[in-house]
Amino acid sequence: MNRKIIYMLSLSLVFGLLFTSCNNESDKREAAKEYLRKQTNYPTSGHSSSPENDENSEVPADVILIITDKSFDKTINKGITLVDFWATWCRPCLIQAPIIEQIAVEMKDQIKVGKMDVDNNRATPQRFNVMNIPTLILFKDGVVVERIVGLTDKNTLLDYINKHI
Repeated sequence: MNRKIIYMLSLSLVFGLLFTSCNNESDKREAAKEYLRKQTNYPTSGHSSSPENDENSEVPADVILIITDKSFDKTINKGITLVDFWATWCRPCLIQAPIIEQIAVEMKDQIKVGKMDVDNNRATPQRFNVMNIPTLILFKDGVVVERIVGLTDKNTLLDYINKHI
């Protein structure tokens, strides 16, 4: 009986130390980013709304728009805009990111491509009922014309986009 109590106390101490090592939300986000960098071969540059994006990114900074709750309506108002709702801790989002970057580069003269971090911008995802990520929503002149939930290959995304060009 005493061994069980000691074991449970030691487990709670270990977990307590692990979870209190991140004192605030930005520490938790940075820990999640670092963990994902180690777990995947996909670059995480260009996927953050923070200014410390990797300078070695192959995607020009102006090709993918970083969209916030405040800038959202103005961004999607005119033309065709693909918005990627994502989060730093979402592994499928990180896998989707290079595909979004390729589309942004290849179609930069035809559409706008933006990314919205759902952890830092909660109003817009709620407004569009984004329940799962990655969610990609294609807007034409401010109106939703396509909604794609989950990891999606490049050709499928291009098919959705080309229907509305």
